[in-house]
Amino acid sequence: IGPTLEKLSNEDPGLRVVILGLDPWMFNWRFKQSPGTSDTSEWLSFFNRLRAFLVGNWRLPYIDFLKGKFTMQELIQRHNESPNIGLSALIQQNGFTNDGSFYYGEVTNSALPDHGLKDLLAPYLYNIHKDHGSFEYGTTTDPARMDDLDQMLRIAHARGIYVVGFITPYEPSIYAELTSTNDAYNAELHTLPKELAVEFKTYGYPLFDFTDPRTAQIPASEFINLDHTTDKGTLRMLIAMARQDPTLRSYVSLNSLETLLNNTAGDFILKYPRD
Repeated sequence: IGPTLEKLSNEDPGLRVVILGLDPWMFNWRFKQSPGTSDTSEWLSFFNRLRAFLVGNWRLPYIDFLKGKFTMQELIQRHNESPNIGLSALIQQNGFTNDGSFYYGEVTNSALPDHGLKDLLAPYLYNIHKDHGSFEYGTTTDPARMDDLDQMLRIAHARGIYVVGFITPYEPSIYAELTSTNDAYNAELHTLPKELAVEFKTYGYPLFDFTDPRTAQIPASEFINLDHTTDKGTLRMLIAMARQDPTLRSYVSLNSLETLLNNTAGDFILKYPRD
């Protein structure tokens, strides 16, 4: 992440604040990239790329096109009228938008999103209950990943960029299952935020721990999957951080953010209509 920030700073010399989301799996040694690689896509063999195409859901738009479910003219029209990027996003409304965010259109526009979420979470809950080690936490924090974070914060500090860090939340039932067993994985769940906070404090930056969604008052209905909130849930985290950090607060309109939250009735702020 250090080189990424350096590239962003070079492209935008006026960059002054970065909000950095940290997932626990990033600091588990089991999730390391292959040695000597900085870009997984460059390391993958042709066979693995072909396999990913054959088994990945992103191949579905191509199949739909071959079946005549949409035409190139319709695709161009959707491209001109939508902020979505890529075939999957344009056709299935499930992909990246032009601001860099990921839009979960299938969940957002679902008639019964709660039922879909419960079905999605069921196997995760079962696996965590059966073996905590199969989930995102290890029993220790990977020093190499901490070094990567330190490099990024050091670059930011040298360039006068203020970094606001936060640890992403888990859906309430997932968090309850993670904390239900007193073992080494549970210990790491509580240890990791403390270690990260020390790293951020070294450079004078804040870190917010939203592992427990209740710290930002995020209800279960504002989760799209086990560890991604809706845009409304994300807004709650931004408000919580801005309320506590004066530097971040100087870059946002806290009153406007709170008004937006209070005036949003459902679980989503923005919903793109399904074609």
